[in-house]
Amino acid sequence: SSVWTVLQPHEHRLRGLPVPPSGLLGLVGSPNYWKLDEGRDILKSRVTEAAASLGAVVGDFGEPRDFRANTTTRAVMAFLPTTPPPHFRRELRALYLSWIFMRSSESDHIRTDLVIFTAEEGKQLAKGIGCSSEPRRTAEEASRCIIVDYVPLEDRLTPH
Repeated sequence: SSVWTVLQPHEHRLRGLPVPPSGLLGLVGSPNYWKLDEGRDILKSRVTEAAASLGAVVGDFGEPRDFRANTTTRAVMAFLPTTPPPHFRRELRALYLSWIFMRSSESDHIRTDLVIFTAEEGKQLAKGIGCSSEPRRTAEEASRCIIVDYVPLEDRLTPH
């Protein structure tokens, strides 16, 4: 079974809640998510922060005519195990599909890359859905799904 963890760095503590292995979507849609005060408080604070900064974000784009002259680049990042279990494969395909749908309604001046950090079997799975190890060279190129070689922490050399 999985454990969902709320990190509270300002209080130096973690709090966990068991969740089914269906992933984050199952968690957020489940009653368990809302049982934790910390979960509700984090969500409320993020919504409040986003609403408070909306004016500044829109201001960064400038006037509508200036916005069309700018290109904004952003990324959706995912870390995929080197040997993804079946539910990870399904979730990656769902993420890829939602990324494709999002791109279809995206402005011509926004680029959103899907960046997948993985190795071994995970790389093959990502290549199988259409991702490439080749990053975009310029901001004008279309968004793309990019595979980045990832070495798990337990496989990294550490100084002794």
